[in-house]
Amino acid sequence: MHSFAHPAHAASCCRNSYRSDHTFPEAEISPLRNNMYIVISLIVLVISAILFKKTSGTLSLQRLNLSSLVFYMMFFLAFIGSIEILYGLIPEEYVSNDQNLLLHGWMGVMYMMIALPIGMIIAQEVFNVKQMSVLISKFRSASIDINKSNLDISIRYSLLFFSLVTAGAVIWNIISQGESIPLLHLFMGSDDYSYMMQLRRSAGRIEGSKLLEGFISLQAGFAGLLAFCAYSFWRAERNKKHLYWLIAMCTIVVISLIYNMTKAPLITFLIGMLLLHTIIYGRISRRVLSVAGFLFIALIGLLFIFFQGTLVGSDINLSAGVIITQGIEAFLHRILFGQIMCFFMCMDIFPSSEPFMGLSSTGRLIHEFLGLPFSPDYGIVVMSVFRPELAESGVAGHATTVFIGEAWANFGLWGLLIAPLWVGFFIQSFHIYFLRRRKTPFNLAIQTQFALLMPITYELKGFYYPMWVIEYIAQIIIVYIVAKLFMRMKENISMPMRDA
Repeated sequence: MHSFAHPAHAASCCRNSYRSDHTFPEAEISPLRNNMYIVISLIVLVISAILFKKTSGTLSLQRLNLSSLVFYMMFFLAFIGSIEILYGLIPEEYVSNDQNLLLHGWMGVMYMMIALPIGMIIAQEVFNVKQMSVLISKFRSASIDINKSNLDISIRYSLLFFSLVTAGAVIWNIISQGESIPLLHLFMGSDDYSYMMQLRRSAGRIEGSKLLEGFISLQAGFAGLLAFCAYSFWRAERNKKHLYWLIAMCTIVVISLIYNMTKAPLITFLIGMLLLHTIIYGRISRRVLSVAGFLFIALIGLLFIFFQGTLVGSDINLSAGVIITQGIEAFLHRILFGQIMCFFMCMDIFPSSEPFMGLSSTGRLIHEFLGLPFSPDYGIVVMSVFRPELAESGVAGHATTVFIGEAWANFGLWGLLIAPLWVGFFIQSFHIYFLRRRKTPFNLAIQTQFALLMPITYELKGFYYPMWVIEYIAQIIIVYIVAKLFMRMKENISMPMRDA
């Protein structure tokens, strides 16, 4: 999924204004072939579900874990949308009607659904995990380890310290933005969404200080981890102080995620809370899951009504029916289709219009260090081809799709074949590592945040050039360093008392 402030989520590829200038001969699929593709898709889904069950122990939504989360992400964000595109069920002219292109894109998604869990199974063999269900059950049955050792207590102090730092950084950033905050204009009654989108793209930028801007962005992303820590501590001890900590951090997280009117990060954070609850207790009740699903749809509806302006110009009557209807429409037409659409765009322009990019977009820093040419990643190239007028004006944004989009744009067929295997291996390796760790509140939060940071929904390079993992590990190490400093301070204070 993503870091809460990751730029790849700043703009979705799904835009009503997109219209390709490419023209292809219209073609129709016969009813017999229609049925054939449906049957093949269902067979692939069954095989994928069987394989994913081997990697996750269960696919029950009540017992969600890192592996099963990947299955549902790919099911909703890629599998269903690829079938919709193949059959031309999308009224908007987002992708070409070249049947070969649509068929090849569909085949790529079907292959990904099977290769991903195979990569996970390979990781289980490498790390000697005979039955993933046993390892997961053992972890879930264990109670949260609240060790009262000096280090664990110091870690808690360190987390509280960083909570104060993060809260201060987020609040300072919002105050410094002043009237440039998009959400402020919305509260003031503005319906000029074009202007607010321009403000959104510049939100969080600090002129003349890239270092400070990076620090603020880092703290905004860190807020999610701290909120998960607070929730884990509260669930373990049911202490009012931890509840106040949780409320404070959730407030900071929500503010940092919605002040620039982004939608996906807030939804992702709430999914993270559900995942964390499931990891702690081993399951989530059907009642809670049903209520969460209803609220999820309602929240999507509200976010698209107010942040996207889907009802601008109409007589808005915010009844429950209108909100739910908008949520369902956004879910069906934006989430199920919007994320995989750009994959078909990548297949359209690479390599016919643009050459495969290879490693040229891996990272600006390493390219400058090695003196190699650097090129923008696939999302910027896609927008420059399909929306050149917006790209030239600098407001085109960044197209996003699941990781196989960049796999094709960078490496072509070989990338498409190898990427799902490697991504599955990468994710399951970390999953196994987390399950073998102590079930402490901090480790639970680390595992949950990792699930949300995975760039599986928008890029491949994060799995072969994982700077996000290095940054995440650095954050965790800093927490431990500060915890050690607290331990030394406590020892220095207690030593004179013992001497006395």
